[in-house]
Amino acid sequence: MIDVPEVGKITAIGPLAAHGEGPASWPRGEERSRPRERSPEQIKDVAQVMGFAGAELSDGVYQALSQLMAEMDKLRWELEIARRHDEYLYQLADSHPLMPVLNRRAFRRELSKAAAHVKRTETPSTLLVIDIEEGRQAKREDGAKARDAVMLRAAEIVKANLEPIDVIGGLGGDRLGIILKVIDERAARDTARRLARLLGEDPAIRRRRLTQPRRAWGASAIGPGEDAEDLLEKADMDLRAGAGYRRRTPPAASDSRGSGDDVG
Repeated sequence: MIDVPEVGKITAIGPLAAHGEGPASWPRGEERSRPRERSPEQIKDVAQVMGFAGAELSDGVYQALSQLMAEMDKLRWELEIARRHDEYLYQLADSHPLMPVLNRRAFRRELSKAAAHVKRTETPSTLLVIDIEEGRQAKREDGAKARDAVMLRAAEIVKANLEPIDVIGGLGGDRLGIILKVIDERAARDTARRLARLLGEDPAIRRRRLTQPRRAWGASAIGPGEDAEDLLEKADMDLRAGAGYRRRTPPAASDSRGSGDDVG
């Protein structure tokens, strides 16, 4: 097929920007210009490939080929624009509006996929839920923008300290969900403690506090084919049974497993 190198520039749509504000390289201005008109040399080369000898390339044939190639280039350009835009919309639909992670709907879908993978391969995976108490504190003291800044920083730290195959999502409020693939529950709890320690040591999250506030996390092994909402509920129960919620949870509802504190 005829190559149109300009399309790569015109439709270059990069990954979503860090704050979920759309693609980092959405085409603007001159990058939206249409493909350039074919040169006479290109048209003659195509004519030779199609079997026209140089002498047979009359003005009428030349004009017909020129118009045909221009129309083909236009259609290919429009098709590529539509395809890239669809990819961007799918990506946007799955992205959290604030943090560089999946939204809850997309995270639930990935959690269902992880449960199906466990059933198919019989390899362990684990769900973590981390509650960022500093987010609530920041909102109470300085408003929603301060909370957003804390949650954004927390998501960046978590993402930077996980493997590329792991999945991170915002669960609403001040919670992050993490799917640790091919990791059993015991190792996942070690990972949760490490992440909680990193979050507790970060000055942007602590916001100049001398003491580290309590943080809670919960874990749940992903069972074969298990329902996503059931998994989230199990991890939430484990979180509430941990040190961060003992003051608010009746004794009868406590769980002997615990979820660990986090910073210690």
